[in-house]
Amino acid sequence: MVIVVTLFMIMRLENHWFRLVFLPIVAVQVTVLFARYTFSIGKDQVIYQISLFKLALYQKKADHSTIKRVLFKRVNWKTKSAVIKFDKGIPIRISLLSPDSVFTELMAFCEKHHIEYEKTKEYRMLE
Repeated sequence: MVIVVTLFMIMRLENHWFRLVFLPIVAVQVTVLFARYTFSIGKDQVIYQISLFKLALYQKKADHSTIKRVLFKRVNWKTKSAVIKFDKGIPIRISLLSPDSVFTELMAFCEKHHIEYEKTKEYRMLE
């Protein structure tokens, strides 16, 4: 609904400066609404991908040797989250994934490859 109202406002406005402001806002809204986040655990690597309409916008494949540590924490009342930190690069934050077994599989991946991981006190309350 917000997108429709914004598009209507763009079509009605004569000033080009407003178009320069509202078009990026609409682009961000479409990206946020239709973005799909996937996370998969392979034999020796983890894959994190952000796609928009089946077009991969961002993909990171991380081998087990590049992962420095994993931090499991609670982000809301009942939401689990994990932050994967690397030797180099930006950490990946994983939350709101279904099924919840992803976090158990990630812990098993860490134990299998001797990767340091930590569970916060709040996360342990959710287990």
